[in-house]
Amino acid sequence: MKLLKSFFNYHFLLLAGKIRIRCIRNNSEEIINDSEHLFLQVSVPQKEILTHKTKLNINFRVNKLSLFQRSILPVLSTPFYAGFRGFISKKFYICRESNTLRGHYEWEKTEDINNYITSAAMKFMQIISIPGSLNYEIKEN
Repeated sequence: MKLLKSFFNYHFLLLAGKIRIRCIRNNSEEIINDSEHLFLQVSVPQKEILTHKTKLNINFRVNKLSLFQRSILPVLSTPFYAGFRGFISKKFYICRESNTLRGHYEWEKTEDINNYITSAAMKFMQIISIPGSLNYEIKEN
């Protein structure tokens, strides 16, 4: 139910012009190290100005970074997190050397993060990841 609500809320926000999506292609400023780069940035601009933000960092590895996993999945999954209550922003990183996908999220409150990490979106990440590679860290601001 959480994902369905998020899906519809995302589309409402998108149609109202309240979601910013930026796909990054070959931008040297967005390279973290030799192999990891920022691929997608999603934000709710009016919430970015909040002074208190709680951060969620998620990492997981896959057996192989297919075209679907590195290009299509990050964009298709956007409605399933960006519509969640309390979502502020996400930066999506890809590391081709280690087949690692990384998400750096900002949320209004820890409660919002807990709602997300107990949702089907997190279960989906567990399904597509190498067993034992999925981990996350919550950081209070």
